[in-house]
Amino acid sequence: RLNRLVNELLNVARMDAEGLTINKEIQPIMPLLRKIQLKYRQQAQDLELNIDLLPNINEDDLWNYDADRIDQVLTNLIDNATRYTHPGDSITITANKDSQYQILNINDTGSGIAPEHLDHVFDRFYKVEASRTRGKQGTGLGLYLSHSFCEANHAKLTYVEQKQGACFRIECPIIY
Repeated sequence: RLNRLVNELLNVARMDAEGLTINKEIQPIMPLLRKIQLKYRQQAQDLELNIDLLPNINEDDLWNYDADRIDQVLTNLIDNATRYTHPGDSITITANKDSQYQILNINDTGSGIAPEHLDHVFDRFYKVEASRTRGKQGTGLGLYLSHSFCEANHAKLTYVEQKQGACFRIECPIIY
């Protein structure tokens, strides 16, 4: 936990001092999603969660993104989802696209985000009350960093309101 806090603080300090370095490449996104699926397989079993992070998308679809930064975004979003879910809940990634964006939705069936927190979820150091989490308390930097990484990738990270759980959407511009 301390290591993660230090790394997040270093990322924020670097961003403030130097801005973000982004190394976007045109590449398929499925290898990254497979890596994330493997990363969370054991944790899902330990927490008794159903995790499906491999959306039904074309293996050959090319996305323009920085793999390291989007890996960090997905890691932050899935770590948050594991904190706000309970045994038997699900975490999934779905994908689709519209005329401008390739879209990943990271959904969970956990406790969701209370309406009074929605205006602040991407603020630096903002945390919701600890009583809603499953043990691990966050630093309040994960969503801030994720939002910043997406913006630097010319992508959008938004929260999508739904009846149950939470849904974060990443929209990456389509390359023509």
